[in-house]
Amino acid sequence: MTISSNMNQNSNLKSGEQFERFFNLHPDALSITQIRNGKIVEVNNGYLKLIGYQRDEVIGETTLDINIWDNVNDRKELFNKLVKEKTVKDFEATFIRKDGSKFYGLITASIVDLENEPHVISITRDITESKLLEKKLTNNEQLLKETQQIAGLGTYVLDISENRWTSSEVLDSIFGIDESPDVPSMPVLLPSSSL
Repeated sequence: MTISSNMNQNSNLKSGEQFERFFNLHPDALSITQIRNGKIVEVNNGYLKLIGYQRDEVIGETTLDINIWDNVNDRKELFNKLVKEKTVKDFEATFIRKDGSKFYGLITASIVDLENEPHVISITRDITESKLLEKKLTNNEQLLKETQQIAGLGTYVLDISENRWTSSEVLDSIFGIDESPDVPSMPVLLPSSSL
């Protein structure tokens, strides 16, 4: 019985060490908070780097205390989803760093029992760059659309592998193509390979 107990303790110790290594080496922001009071009990270096605080400034505090939520309603929504679903994936929110700068974060969080007490373990990934690129792409698409309308020019995409032609609204208008959902993309007639 003692051998079995020691083996179980060694297994738990090894698992704990592996988790701690993973937790500390993970590049994203990881945190563990108590559910009963929202206090942060552990963070990794990725978390500290992302928000710009030192460990002693966040441990024992809540995320509201350190004011990292740009919109506190996002925190409430995440918490309510966690209570209901126990795990939340890909929750987007905007956060505030210690220096006041903002960033977009993508959170995955789950409720886990640690030492017989429910905690939230969360992973936050900085998606600021991809969100800014997405906005830039949307703005460029809108600018292209407006430019095409002003100039009376259109564009098309020819997908040879799918044998499909997809055109812009302006080109559809020029050629009188109806964009109703019942009308598929125009098939493309390609020359035969014998020519």
